[in-house]
Amino acid sequence: KQVTDYDVALDWDTKNHTIEIVVRLFAENKAQFEIDDAEGIVSQEPIIEFEDGVLLFNPQKSVFDERNYLAVIPYEGKKGLAKSVADSLVEYLNEVLAQGPVS
Repeated sequence: KQVTDYDVALDWDTKNHTIEIVVRLFAENKAQFEIDDAEGIVSQEPIIEFEDGVLLFNPQKSVFDERNYLAVIPYEGKKGLAKSVADSLVEYLNEVLAQGPVS
């Protein structure tokens, strides 16, 4: 089974030295179950939207609230992110978008 409805966005904040990868998934709620979100808002909509983000940040310069992200990943200033970390992140996101969350 594949997830076919999703959006991905990259938000680059040059002043805060962060890159946010935002993933928005859309899921069918045919039975119209009551589903509540992180803020406690309940929905019975036929299409449910899930949004989460991964933040790449510079530990010396970035300011953010870690609770707002699924994951936060540090990078080394001008050296950037290790290729192996970037490769793993892209591979995982591809799997999630193709098949749903991987356990």
